[in-house]
Amino acid sequence: MSATGVIERPPTTGAVPTVTNVPTPSQQSTTANAGTANPVAAPDPVLQVRGLYKKFELTRAVSGVSFDVERGSVFGLLGPNGAGKTTIANLLLGNHDPDSGTVHFRLNGQVTSRLPDRAIGYFPGDSSVYMSLPIGRMLQYAAMKRGLAQEVADQAVALWLERLGLRHRANTSLSNLSKGNQQKVQLAEAVLHNPAIVFLDEPFAGLDPVNQEFFIGMIRQLQEDGTTILLSDHQMSIMERIVDQVLILKGGVQIAYGTVEEVRERAQAGLKIRIRLADSRAPLDLAPFVTHPAIRAVERTAGGELRLLTTANAHPVEVMNFAKTRLRISEILSEPASLHDVYIHLVGMASALANAE
Repeated sequence: MSATGVIERPPTTGAVPTVTNVPTPSQQSTTANAGTANPVAAPDPVLQVRGLYKKFELTRAVSGVSFDVERGSVFGLLGPNGAGKTTIANLLLGNHDPDSGTVHFRLNGQVTSRLPDRAIGYFPGDSSVYMSLPIGRMLQYAAMKRGLAQEVADQAVALWLERLGLRHRANTSLSNLSKGNQQKVQLAEAVLHNPAIVFLDEPFAGLDPVNQEFFIGMIRQLQEDGTTILLSDHQMSIMERIVDQVLILKGGVQIAYGTVEEVRERAQAGLKIRIRLADSRAPLDLAPFVTHPAIRAVERTAGGELRLLTTANAHPVEVMNFAKTRLRISEILSEPASLHDVYIHLVGMASALANAE
């Protein structure tokens, strides 16, 4: 193992900006199967999905997925590449029809299986098709395509360019902006018409920490304005900060669903014990920790910190006492497993079960 590697015992198959005249959204109105029971209806669901199936030729893209999204919430879609996240987004956007199952949006006191363009926004997570256009014209075209009148579109574009700090770049083509600014403009393109629901596909990909925080702030502001946000990304530490609920997928099947705390509890992912060593550069014999029955993963970070993930039924005090008898420690603490830890645990178990079958 490298100095910073993670050693984890393989899971066994037995363990198992509001713009004038644009309506705001409020006006538009376990185990590897942790949290996958039929969802309890949200108090105010804007979206209800039941038994969703979609197959492309021989590939099962989505299989029996069910979940609710509460109005004005941030809902996270998580999973490895190819897990079915983009397929679900396309089904909800109306780009594909499901083979079976139901999709119900609840807006303006009505229930519909497909939203009008005005009510929905989409951030694609890849380069825009309008890379050669000046960003001012690009945003104006997007606003009018979503049904905004000329005067209201002009106002929305000016507001968002100012908000993004790009008013002086209105005549610059998208291709001539930095990666971070390109994604800011694409976010504005997705939301400048004040949709009730917006889908953000990997908005944090390739962003530096400053722009990550900018996007977090934008997402929180949209939520405060009443927008419901469906968010897919691989940045687990960021997702844990901003999502109200998560749906974790593997191979088209949902393996967890609920709040982060609910998923953490049902996954039985254990606790994380962080140990700061008195001598961070001293060599360590990790074998006793790797083979300890109450420890399922061991990591030594580049900074010399030792991190232990316990099994579900482990007693953290006993594990900490075990560490104290073998290490010179300056600080030791325990904390809940992070969403990153829970995700790795659940996806790993789902993979093991699939391989066993």
